[in-house]
Amino acid sequence: VLFHSFTSNPKLTEANECLKTFIDMECDFIVGAGGGSAIDVAKYTAIKTHASFMAIPTTAGTGSESTPFAVLYDNGNKQSVGDIYGLPEYVLLDGDNVLSLPEYQKQITMCDALSHAIESVWSMQANDESIRKSYTAIKLIFDHKIGYLNSTPSDTQVMLEASNLAGQAIAITHTTAAHAMAYKLTSKYSFPHGAAVMLTLPEVWEFLIENMDRVIDDNMEILSKRMHGLTDAFSVNNIIEAIHILKTLRCEFSIIPPKDISEDDLS
Repeated sequence: VLFHSFTSNPKLTEANECLKTFIDMECDFIVGAGGGSAIDVAKYTAIKTHASFMAIPTTAGTGSESTPFAVLYDNGNKQSVGDIYGLPEYVLLDGDNVLSLPEYQKQITMCDALSHAIESVWSMQANDESIRKSYTAIKLIFDHKIGYLNSTPSDTQVMLEASNLAGQAIAITHTTAAHAMAYKLTSKYSFPHGAAVMLTLPEVWEFLIENMDRVIDDNMEILSKRMHGLTDAFSVNNIIEAIHILKTLRCEFSIIPPKDISEDDLS
């Protein structure tokens, strides 16, 4: 049974229609193939039915195949649904499924993976496992970026695996302010999620660096150590250079804010 009646950044009503189809057709197994939107709709159905679930990502970025969370929108408001049954039992990471992705989709989904990895490092819920996965994901993303964007099969496969690692990290830590602020850009302006995150991530990172004196004392040393680790992952001398790389990437991918944002919306 094929279900594809959903939009990008899927609505809760669409996910419920998938659930209804699954039940009405007496299905007993789910295959979610596509980007984060497709996998999240499938994931929602798995959470509600406790059915076995396979994820086949066709983008290297969302990491949805490695988290138990589904992101849906209800009347423009982001709703995150999470449950152990949302974590796929099976995942097929095949770079061939990503090769034909349009260049812009490659760019913005890569930004999403990069944001997952970076935010996981400064999250209060980070642990040794998530930190290790984050650093590795960042290094792999930058080492294989050019080949991936040029559709080199080997680099594309590694990028898919880097995205999966970043997803595993964010599953442990959950997202932070950069993601939280980006969701409204997506819901109100139909702005692609990965691009929206890249609009907020460098500035949130700058704010964190400028306000390190406000970090709770017990966490200051820990956070400073993690930031040092990020400079190594970015292969730069300091955090300012790392943030500059993100801003340069944003320009390279022509990610600019939506026009005519009202003061009320901005607030």
